[in-house]
Amino acid sequence: MPADIDELAQRAGFPSRDALAKRVLELWTDPTQSHRNVGIKLLELQRGKRSWWLKRPRAAEALAHALGVDLGMLQLVPAASLGLFGFEDFPQARGFDPRLEVPCPLGNGDWFEPLGMAARWILAPPGTGQRFTAHFHQHRHGARLVRAPTLSEAVAQLTALEPVLLEVERPEDEDRAVEQQLLERKVPVLVIAPFACWAMRNPRRLPGGVGTESPHPEGPHWPEYRSWQPRPGWRSRFIEWISQRVDPGAHFQPRELTAWVEREDPQERLFATPADLLPLCAFAHETGGKAWRLEARREFTEQWLKDRLSSDEEETASPKELWLRYQGQEAIRALVHRWFQSLVPWIAPLPRERWLEFLPEAPLDLQTVQRLTQALVSLKSRRERANKSSELLAALGTTRREDAFLHLVSARFFQPHGAGMWSFRYAWLASLMAKELVMEALQTRAPEQWGHWLVGPGRWELVDGLLDELKERELLELVGRAVAGFSLSSLGSIAAVEALFAALGRRLRTEGLRLDAAHVLPLWQLQHSTLTTKIEGGAPVPLTRPGTAAWKPPPQWLEDCWAWSLRVEAPPAPPAELEWLLPGWTRPALNRLPGWMNAVTPSRALFELAPEVVARCQATAVPPHLPSFLLPACWLAAEEHGWALEVEHLRALTREPRALEHLLEALSQRSAEARQKMAARFWKLCLEARPELYTQEKQDSALRRFIDEHLAPEDFRATLTDERLPEFAANLQTVPARLRHLVLKEVLTRRPDITASSLFKERDELDAGCLELLLPHHRSARILTQSFWKRFPQRAMELTQEAARRGDERFQNWVESAPLELYPQLLSLLEHSASLQPWARMWLARWLPQAGALADRVHALWMRNAKAA
Repeated sequence: MPADIDELAQRAGFPSRDALAKRVLELWTDPTQSHRNVGIKLLELQRGKRSWWLKRPRAAEALAHALGVDLGMLQLVPAASLGLFGFEDFPQARGFDPRLEVPCPLGNGDWFEPLGMAARWILAPPGTGQRFTAHFHQHRHGARLVRAPTLSEAVAQLTALEPVLLEVERPEDEDRAVEQQLLERKVPVLVIAPFACWAMRNPRRLPGGVGTESPHPEGPHWPEYRSWQPRPGWRSRFIEWISQRVDPGAHFQPRELTAWVEREDPQERLFATPADLLPLCAFAHETGGKAWRLEARREFTEQWLKDRLSSDEEETASPKELWLRYQGQEAIRALVHRWFQSLVPWIAPLPRERWLEFLPEAPLDLQTVQRLTQALVSLKSRRERANKSSELLAALGTTRREDAFLHLVSARFFQPHGAGMWSFRYAWLASLMAKELVMEALQTRAPEQWGHWLVGPGRWELVDGLLDELKERELLELVGRAVAGFSLSSLGSIAAVEALFAALGRRLRTEGLRLDAAHVLPLWQLQHSTLTTKIEGGAPVPLTRPGTAAWKPPPQWLEDCWAWSLRVEAPPAPPAELEWLLPGWTRPALNRLPGWMNAVTPSRALFELAPEVVARCQATAVPPHLPSFLLPACWLAAEEHGWALEVEHLRALTREPRALEHLLEALSQRSAEARQKMAARFWKLCLEARPELYTQEKQDSALRRFIDEHLAPEDFRATLTDERLPEFAANLQTVPARLRHLVLKEVLTRRPDITASSLFKERDELDAGCLELLLPHHRSARILTQSFWKRFPQRAMELTQEAARRGDERFQNWVESAPLELYPQLLSLLEHSASLQPWARMWLARWLPQAGALADRVHALWMRNAKAA
């Protein structure tokens, strides 16, 4: 809980908060401050806001001295002085103590293991916790920390052969030799860097296929290599964790913030690291959650920037602080908009000169500057105020781009990347501002203008996301404008058409729309006119869409085309050469699959659309080699079409886990009879395979579980041929567990000669029912009853009691093979017997030395048998 400042002031003899403020100012001796402003900050501290005091340690020390308490009671101790890790973008959050706390589990928990004996490289992209991890190892595990811009500079600081932690910033060409030198030291070393080690940055291409690479070429090989791998739901977990590090009573609602983040960025592209979330958490804490009611992006970014750029007090603000407050917001917005429209790499480091080009030249309005300077009433004399006014007029009236950039650097909007490169620190803020620009362009500008932005690296996802936000009517209006203004000579016009074709494809696929062909087929005609092939024998693909320049087409392109052809009425003359690109319009043939189909990476959407595609196929048989996303649909349609599926089709299914998973998921929605038929087909093909696929499959494999659960007894019994029976008896693990009793019955009836030898070694594979069947026929009954007692003790006791009542000769077997802990219950059975056989008297004699408290009863029963004799 925060300290009660008013109560501490009364204890220290101050009649009012104003009197305490004056005393603090006397001790602080800062001529730029007024006691009135200090009083305001005391009120804020009373309410739990500590950021102003944490930024001014001398003021905090003066307050602690005036109150006669230490900084710890006021919770104003800088985190670094306590060995804590402070959150720069959320100073109100309590510092993390690595000696007492554990990190929030975001998925990278293995980053925090002690150095151990092996060398380890951690790839921590910006914002994922490089500094945090280094601080943790230094203060929790006592690792020696060496920070340097490059690996070679870090290694140059090493002298003794001791465990070491290296934190570096940028890669170099000579990293291969430096890494080799580091590994040859043969001491524990941990490197934390925002880039990969040399081997991962320089994969060696292997012969045998385009794009085939080995991640470890010749050169230094790190025994342990780890990278940022967040778990699903990590953002909500982190927001909840950081919310618990602020004072109780703060209006920070983690659920509201999480809901906003998930709504604005469901794909985790904007808020992709903990560093992206921290300033949002600080903003939520400062505003009490009210900002999340701002639905419009511009309202939100303006409010966030206003809070971020405002200085604590206007009277003592420097020219830089005034510029940030009154011009920084528009300067950042202009910079982001120019950056997005420039087509240079988006959300990537750029040279300083490039950033200067994006900044506006316009300074503050001179009247605004004069109004600001007149507010400097805290200065003592008119001359001082005049001098300060002139200084501000000169500084703000002639702000250059270079100065503006430095102002933004000081406000931590940019961070260096080495070699003259700088990155915009808040990628999410840039994306939200760019969305404002794009949404306005979608509504008011020609499609070729915003379409031209799509050819810039990193921009297509942002534009696609906004197209998905449009209402159906708005999207179709945009399609009409793009078609009407199309020009094959305009790259922006082509890109707009291709983006709109993809946007409609996503809606047709996910929302199941059925659009009027007259409204949308003109768009397809334009898309068709721009298709191209980018490699010999490759698929026809769009000219400008990303991901289509590689040797294999992206699955999204095939998904969009399939959705169009399945949901939109066919044009008068669909192109026959595109039969597998547009199967809903062309009725393709399974035996005429183009080679590029096998190169497409399977996706869930392709699996879901495939049944409709296969239903339109012309085929008398299923080819042995199919793209994996067609396999489930072909298996499901085989019976209806009379297609014979062979062992090779089953092998292909087992080689493609996603295909098998999708097939079993589809079968779970069908009738029990359909599942039984498929299980019988699987089982039959497994038996035909050499070696048997069923045996190859792991015990918990999806295929084996499905067969075990759904194979009908009659279908299984039909496979128990004379040739198969000895094989099944000798390898019961190849038989579904619930059907093994059928094998046993057939063996006892048809092949009793293999009972003793083959089934004996499989006793641990048999259930209780199978063991019961086997007991009367097995020559090694004692061994079987021992197994029975061990695995099914309750049923074994029931069978023992039945044998005792009947006077069955197997009663001896059950008693003599029972475990020692069950002897007391067997003693009771023997006590109720009319007479004891010699074997029972010997059993009692063997047990007597270990009978303990039951020894008298054992002895009495043994003597009763002797008297009877």
